[in-house]
Amino acid sequence: MTTLVRRSPSQRLGLAGAVALLLALGITLYGVLAIDAGLSNWRAAGNAGVAAERHALMEAAEAGRALDGGGADYHTLGLVSEFATDRYTYGRDGLMETLIWYSEMPRLNAAVLATHNALAGLCLLFAAFQFWPAFRRRHPYLHRGFGMAYVAGIQIAMLAAITYLLLTPVARIYDQLTFAVMLWFLALGVTASLWMALVQLKRGNIPQHMGYMSLNFGLLLTAPVLRGGWVLMGWLNPAARQIESNFAINGILIPASVLIGYAIFTANRFLQPRRARPALLSQPQPWPAAVRVLIAALSVLAVWLWLRHGIFAPGLDGLDLPAGTVPQGVVDLDRQVIVEGPLARWLLTLSALAGIGIAACALWHRAAGRSQAWLSPTGQRVLAGAGLVQGTVLMLQAEAMGLPGFSTLTGGALALFGGLATLGFSLLLALAAHKDWSDWADEWGGFVLTCLLAAPAYWLLQPWIAGFETAAAFRDAGHLFRIAGIAQWTLLLIPFLFAIHGRATTTRLSR
Repeated sequence: MTTLVRRSPSQRLGLAGAVALLLALGITLYGVLAIDAGLSNWRAAGNAGVAAERHALMEAAEAGRALDGGGADYHTLGLVSEFATDRYTYGRDGLMETLIWYSEMPRLNAAVLATHNALAGLCLLFAAFQFWPAFRRRHPYLHRGFGMAYVAGIQIAMLAAITYLLLTPVARIYDQLTFAVMLWFLALGVTASLWMALVQLKRGNIPQHMGYMSLNFGLLLTAPVLRGGWVLMGWLNPAARQIESNFAINGILIPASVLIGYAIFTANRFLQPRRARPALLSQPQPWPAAVRVLIAALSVLAVWLWLRHGIFAPGLDGLDLPAGTVPQGVVDLDRQVIVEGPLARWLLTLSALAGIGIAACALWHRAAGRSQAWLSPTGQRVLAGAGLVQGTVLMLQAEAMGLPGFSTLTGGALALFGGLATLGFSLLLALAAHKDWSDWADEWGGFVLTCLLAAPAYWLLQPWIAGFETAAAFRDAGHLFRIAGIAQWTLLLIPFLFAIHGRATTTRLSR
């Protein structure tokens, strides 16, 4: 007879502490690399000798000559070169071109960039242990001291990043317009989440403070995630140019970092016991009539968009886009995988309609004040099933789209990320339904619903973004197409914000 061994709360906390320690050490290592990058950028700025060495290094990599990378004076590239080819690491169409600009840029640009690099790296050193429950509990004064240092350092680092963006032409930024838009979003997002965390701390709302700090830290982790992506893609696709791999990495960078922040927040909450609070046991209040009208309008819009672009006018051909917005290679790939795959489109559309329909009914029921939870047990199972179908089809489409490249840009990266996210949250929702965790089911159901709404969001955003006036070179290179693709999955930020104030947070004490 098999005996099940159930871990005690202290054992679970010990395991979580071990994982947190390993992650903290990894983040600390990146913090050191970031500080080193800041010093390297400062030493190289305006130095003709360094510029010449970097030019020579790039040409040697292009010619296939032996090299050691010493002229780059940039240890991050040395790490990438351990897993990728010299041509990928040091050749054209990659980070080496940006490093050459760093050695030629004005000293003022170098000063603000070095300040950003060094302070962000230093903040990662301070922040690495802040989300470790045992550290917060045993060393509260260190936790507060590290927190104050983090707040000051990261705010200055973000101001330095904004200054650098204002001083630097978009064409000189690595990956140009797409990355410039992402950097603006990150600088403003890190700043906004930091101040929201401080507001919640001042009000004594510790769980919400931790939620916004988790989001803040997740956005800050875009830097190490980006560099880790360079290493991974260089190993998986050594024949590619680094910028080609970066098309895929940048496509999922912000939404992936949002989910990393959510995972940190969830791990800290999940380890705490559930605590009933009088406010949560009271009769639920109906939502304002305007909210109910908005729910109905958005539901009808989402259903119409799925029917129109999922069935009747599928693919990029069905969008009213200015000529040249999407490169021809991307259009051809879309026709091959999306338009000429009717079974996949029908499965995606029908599963989305089932999930959106049950979610709309559940939200309307909750808006009327008839229940505390917005998803019933039946609604949980239907929404989880719809998400499982949706995620599986997206994964199959991602495999058909293949790796990123100059002709296909992100390739199947966005579909892969969307499929993984949809599958992951659908499995969590199914687990919550099985365990009767209504608070977690409400939260994870919100993420599944957002995943089902990602495609309609893209169909709305792409024509709008394509209407912006921008340089022909950026339009022809597909930057407006890539920005819309990133935006659709960045919407996962919305259920994260709801989770910070949701029942799964307010019924648990985050320490």
